[in-house]
Amino acid sequence: MSARSVMMSAGAAALLFTLAGCAGSAPPPSASPTPDSVSSVDGGSRTDPAGGWIALSAGWEAGDIMLGSGGGDAAHRIVGADGDGILRQCPAFAPDGVRLAFGSSAGTDGDWHDVALVIAEVSADGQASVTQQFALDGLTNGPCPIWSPDGQHIAFGALTDGRRPVVPASEVWILDVGTGEIERVTGLRTTDIEWDPDGSRLYIADDSGILAYSLTDSRTRTIDDTAPANALTVSPDGGMLAVERRRVSAADRYELWLMDEDGSGQRKVVEEYPRMHGIGPVWSSDGAHIVFQRTRETCATTGEPTDNCPEQHEVVVLTLGIADSAVPAVTEAVLAPPQTGEGDDALLWFPYSVVWSPDGSALLFLGWPEARDALGDVVLGPEGVLVTSVDGTAPPVIVHQGDGIRVYSSKPMNTFQSWAVG
Repeated sequence: MSARSVMMSAGAAALLFTLAGCAGSAPPPSASPTPDSVSSVDGGSRTDPAGGWIALSAGWEAGDIMLGSGGGDAAHRIVGADGDGILRQCPAFAPDGVRLAFGSSAGTDGDWHDVALVIAEVSADGQASVTQQFALDGLTNGPCPIWSPDGQHIAFGALTDGRRPVVPASEVWILDVGTGEIERVTGLRTTDIEWDPDGSRLYIADDSGILAYSLTDSRTRTIDDTAPANALTVSPDGGMLAVERRRVSAADRYELWLMDEDGSGQRKVVEEYPRMHGIGPVWSSDGAHIVFQRTRETCATTGEPTDNCPEQHEVVVLTLGIADSAVPAVTEAVLAPPQTGEGDDALLWFPYSVVWSPDGSALLFLGWPEARDALGDVVLGPEGVLVTSVDGTAPPVIVHQGDGIRVYSSKPMNTFQSWAVG
């Protein structure tokens, strides 16, 4: 997820964990600077005030890695080639803003092979060269990597039974980028993972609750009274968790909770809400805000019930203020759908997933645009990636739009987040 910085903790209490899960090690995968298909394209200068390059995966049947920016530079391909038959997905920048990891696999849905995790280095002018490639024997889905804050490890959900690359995942693999060694956390039904700020612990959202895997002793512990957990985000100082919890008796309905990192001090901050897509809550780098998405109560374009527009989501920003020394007050703001174009060309954009820019001033918004034709029927444009300001003062900037953007799964762990720190 996004890089984190400092926020006041909601409290300090001893960790109250109960032993759960299991962890083991696997033989190191092969690691070599084998070349992928790399295209050197002049990306121009960085004009994005909020940070560096934005990476995405696009293309039908096979996905290629592309770079764009929030400053208006159109996305260009940096890894891949037409017709090479390789699916490259889930690009994620390391904290250094230079290394870019992504999953790679060949084949078709249900028959993936040659699965690997690839790392490329991205230059300031938007060119890329592949420097490492780790073969992931036994994995049947291309990984969606999440870097540790120190840039030494990459975690991802793993499937080994031939299903399509969706969650829940039965295992979480943690790759040491320097040695190629892998630790495996098994026996899971997990939908989201996130590192704590110092990289010593990996939080796992699972049907059984929030699990905490320690890289120090390779033990997995369950945080009490957190089941069932669907998605989570960690405050920049590691002192708090925001957890999206699924309602046990209601499919696709959720609640958002704040709690201390040991599970104490639990407090529901958003009542029951429906959603179909999204990566769950995401904390801003300054610790002052959390963004998430949910299904709208009424259609934005007609005011009709959402049965007539089930794909329309809305972006919600929570602001955390310190009401006293222990409990932050939370206020909620719903952002209007970004609009591009004017008149007959106007399009409203609805999110598939939303994350913060590195400096917290803007949102990286993956979604689809919707308009009405002359007969009043809904017309959906091709998916797109755009940048929109949180306060609405700046017009949206389209980074890339076109059929075949790899939006991955609608579940949290296959996160669309890949904005490099500038």
